[in-house]
Amino acid sequence: MFKQWRCEFKSLTTLADNRFEDLYAMYCKAIPVREQKSKAELCAMVAHRDYRFLLVQEGQTLVGFSISFVPTDESFCLLEYMAIHEQCRNRGLGGQLFQETSRAVQKECILLEVDSDREPSADNEIRRRRLKFYRQLGCRRIEGCSYILPLPGKGPPPSMDLLVHTADTTTTIPQIKLRKWLEVIYVGVYGCAKDDPRIATMLEGVRDPVELV
Repeated sequence: MFKQWRCEFKSLTTLADNRFEDLYAMYCKAIPVREQKSKAELCAMVAHRDYRFLLVQEGQTLVGFSISFVPTDESFCLLEYMAIHEQCRNRGLGGQLFQETSRAVQKECILLEVDSDREPSADNEIRRRRLKFYRQLGCRRIEGCSYILPLPGKGPPPSMDLLVHTADTTTTIPQIKLRKWLEVIYVGVYGCAKDDPRIATMLEGVRDPVELV
C-alpha cells in the first residue's frame, strides 16, 4: 500500500483538524502503553503553545508523526514521541521525520527519552535497534543519567536513557544545565514539582561536566 509514496510534512495545530483521530489511533498502536498519555492529555497538548505536532502524510493517509515539547524561553526541546507506520519502516522515513522535526522546533538541543538496552528486558532487540537508529542521526547518551519517566502508569517505569542531539560537536555540558533540562521537563511535560526528588536521584551518578557518549 505504501511502497511508493510522496510524503508531505504538515503541522497539526487544532483539534478541529480531523487528522487528530488518525494520529491518536497510530499513537495507541505504536507507543508502549506504559509510556502513553491519555487522549485528554494529548488534546490539551495540541492546544498548548509549547507543543509541536508534525504529521507525515502520503496524500490523505497518515504514515507518521512526531510530538515535541518546545518551551518558549529555553534553548532545548524534548522530542516526546515519534512513530512511523509499521508498513513504512526501514525506508529512511524516520530519519526524514527527525530532520523535519529538528527544523520545525529550531532549538540548539533536542532531548529524547529512550528505553535503555543496558538492562535485561523482553524487548531488548527492539531497544537496541531504536538506539542504533538515533545514534546514526547523531544523538548521544547523557552518561551516568538513568532517566526516570514520571508517568503514573501501572508497574515500575521502564529503564531509560536520556539522549541529546546538538548542532555542534560538544562532548560535555555543565551539570547545572542538565539539572535545568530535567526541571523544565518534569514541570512542563509531566506536571511535577521543580524539586521532585527523582531529579536528584537521576543526578547522583552524573559527573560534572556531564559527558555525552
